[in-house]
Amino acid sequence: EQMMAFAAINDGDDAKAITALQGLVDKGSLESTVYANLAKLHLKGGDTTAALETIEAGREVNETDKTLTNLKLDIYLKQGRSAELVKELDEAIESDPGNVVYYFARAITFEGMGEIEKASADYDKILEIDPEYYDAAFNKGVMYLNSAAKVVESLEGEYKPSIINAKEAEINGFYKQAIVHFENVFENNMDMPITEKKDLASTMKRIYARLEQMDKYKEMKDFIENN
Repeated sequence: EQMMAFAAINDGDDAKAITALQGLVDKGSLESTVYANLAKLHLKGGDTTAALETIEAGREVNETDKTLTNLKLDIYLKQGRSAELVKELDEAIESDPGNVVYYFARAITFEGMGEIEKASADYDKILEIDPEYYDAAFNKGVMYLNSAAKVVESLEGEYKPSIINAKEAEINGFYKQAIVHFENVFENNMDMPITEKKDLASTMKRIYARLEQMDKYKEMKDFIENN
């Protein structure tokens, strides 16, 4: 019956494949791949509810299966179900505490929820597990840039020097935090494509100018011109 399902998938006959795989599920199949393939077919057809039901049925059979876990996380991520996604990621991390992908997904989710401190903690945990996971360092830097941008937006129309000065100090604080992580990526990520490195150098150049660190500003300017 599995072979019939795979043949139907290869022939593009999703309805026949679903029928065959559902038959196996109804008989209590212990094969995680049966549930995963059936869930993928439901997602392909736009039936998210059926996909989630299939995933849950599969996880009852094998609650540690990473394919089923990742499928569910992906659905929640695409649907923007942040609170549920965090709960699922908590469970995934508990069962696989060394998996940096789960921490990364949770950090992004926390960031989207405005919980910057929790996102920051997850990015730090990633770099503790794998110091060369430069996406985490880059994302953390961007998170602080976004925080600075929000402070800038809040200043629009403000005219009191005391308030402006206080906000300027807060903005510079975010820039100082961002540049630490960008420097890590720039100096240590040897696999970074030169086009991306130039884009990063351009961002760093503007931050150095803002912080009046003109020697480092010149270093970035020279790097961009020489590449």
